[in-house]
Amino acid sequence: MLVTMAVMNSPPWTESSASVDYDSHAVSPLSVCSNWQYRTKSIACMGWFAEAMETLTTLKAKVQNSAVFWKPVREVQDGARYYSLVCPLPMDFGTIWGKLDKRAYSTLDDFLRDCELVFINARLYNPPEHQVHKSSLCLETQFKLSMDRIVTRYGQNYGSAQTLRYWKKAKDDHRPFAVPVDEGL
Repeated sequence: MLVTMAVMNSPPWTESSASVDYDSHAVSPLSVCSNWQYRTKSIACMGWFAEAMETLTTLKAKVQNSAVFWKPVREVQDGARYYSLVCPLPMDFGTIWGKLDKRAYSTLDDFLRDCELVFINARLYNPPEHQVHKSSLCLETQFKLSMDRIVTRYGQNYGSAQTLRYWKKAKDDHRPFAVPVDEGL
């Protein structure tokens, strides 16, 4: 049986598809693990990664001026002088999407911290009247609306005890929404 599908490994800003011949594969992805509970938890874990990737992709397509947040800031090429001094922890949604795709986040908290860093850096580097600063506020609002379902659904199992508490306090304004690293341990 030959099935054509979108490639999960390709970033949302590229067009890509692949054909998979399921008859030539002797082992299904689920049969690799013999422990049923482990398989079930792994599938559920893939759920939040996939849902977060889909939500980020939708945000990029629907929120005006959000494309700028999908690639790393390059000081020289982007005219962002001293960016690395002002924002020593750079982050962008393209990098986050790639980390989601590789299942590189160990918790939902780590994912939310990186997302929050995108917004913090945009507002730290750019003054309030700058378009990037304003766009970050709009994108953060839409991000919280879109991600609420994911955080509420998966926060208890894949986040720390404080994840939902931080998220609920901050979801209606621009307060920090990620659990600080020292509190998540």
